[in-house]
Amino acid sequence: MRLVPVSTWASLGVFLVVVTSTLVYAAIRGVGSWRAFRSYQRTVGRDLAATVGRVEATEARLAGIAVYGERFDQARTRLTESIATAKVLASAAGEVQAAAGKVRALVPRR
Repeated sequence: MRLVPVSTWASLGVFLVVVTSTLVYAAIRGVGSWRAFRSYQRTVGRDLAATVGRVEATEARLAGIAVYGERFDQARTRLTESIATAKVLASAAGEVQAAAGKVRALVPRR
């Protein structure tokens, strides 16, 4: 059996320490990266759910605005019709006043 020189054992020891420490470092960094990824994924999921909720609320408000728009158009149409009716009534009242003025002119005063 041959004896192995001490320098070879020392080199093997340094090699094993370097390889082991590199693997430990890589494992620690890998676990840290995995945790950061999972945290990011949870944050994005939570924020995405909040954004979807806000979009749905906005859609509901927009649907309500469409209903109010239709109601506004109907009210405007009724207002236009009411104004036309008021103009006809004002014209008729003017005619009645004119006729009453003519009748008063014929009636003697005291």
